Amino acid sequence: LTVFQCTTTAGWAQVMYRVMDSGAEVAVPYFVLLIFFGPYFVVNLFLAVLKTKFGKAQSLFLANMVVTQDKKQNTLAAAAGWVLRVLGGCVERRRVAAQAREEDLARKLQESDGAWSWRVEY
Repeated sequence: LTVFQCTTTAGWAQVMYRVMDSGAEVAVPYFVLLIFFGPYFVVNLFLAVLKTKFGKAQSLFLANMVVTQDKKQNTLAAAAGWVLRVLGGCVERRRVAAQAREEDLARKLQESDGAWSWRVEY
């Protein structure tokens, strides 16, 4: 816990002075190295954890986006299919009605022995 306190550079001088008062001559080089390199490692560790978490969040976000786009494409495809079926049904009904009118006119023409009538029936 004391090493973490020193790497955060919060109150490290008091800790160094207490260690020096206890008679440790290597306290000064140890704390100088700890203060110069400790925060570097702590910051790198923090950034590594942050990068890992953001990477996971980004992959989840992209996977969710792909699923959402697939749903949108499926919805658009279904809507387009429905529109084509409706339009196709309308076109087919018009074609059948036109064919029925042609057959009716051909039948009436045969019944009239080729004489044309000026009356038009719809």
